[in-house]
Amino acid sequence: MTRSFLHVISGPMFAGKTDRLITELETMATQDARTQVFTHAIDTRRGVAEISTHDGLSQPAIPCETASELLSLLDGDTTVVAIDEAQFFGSDLQYVVDQILDRNISVLVSGLSVTFDGRPFTPLPELMAVAERVTKLTATCHCGSPAVFHRPVTVRDTDALTISDAQVGGAETYEACCRYHFTRPTQPI
Repeated sequence: MTRSFLHVISGPMFAGKTDRLITELETMATQDARTQVFTHAIDTRRGVAEISTHDGLSQPAIPCETASELLSLLDGDTTVVAIDEAQFFGSDLQYVVDQILDRNISVLVSGLSVTFDGRPFTPLPELMAVAERVTKLTATCHCGSPAVFHRPVTVRDTDALTISDAQVGGAETYEACCRYHFTRPTQPI
């Protein structure tokens, strides 16, 4: 009997998290896995009902407003659940992931590990702590160094942990930063 597992893919914006998630799903498809893909309904940057990368790769997905909605939408024959933009589901996602794993369904979770102001972004750190596998990705800072942070390109007056449409964006809204440039944004390269 195959046992369920939790695989968390995390990192800052522009690190390739969704790309890695899609690659994992494609690999599982060759192994006859029956997958369901979910994303948060707040992210409509490239359309509804799909996950997509900054490079244009995409895969159909079911948009959900809340973590508990995922449970009600599970098909009976699903063997793998993938959840993109996990940070938008908040702390409730941890309970939902546990419920899915208890049904012997494996879970792939992708999302931001830190907020735009550098704080841990729940539920990713908590899920990483109990995952069988963690893939922590980095982006590239404008200086060429590995970037583990991202920040808004313009000043934000919102709390980074308050989920809103204003947090959703791409290269026009955020930039990847190494630790040095994250803590010293005005320093030249």
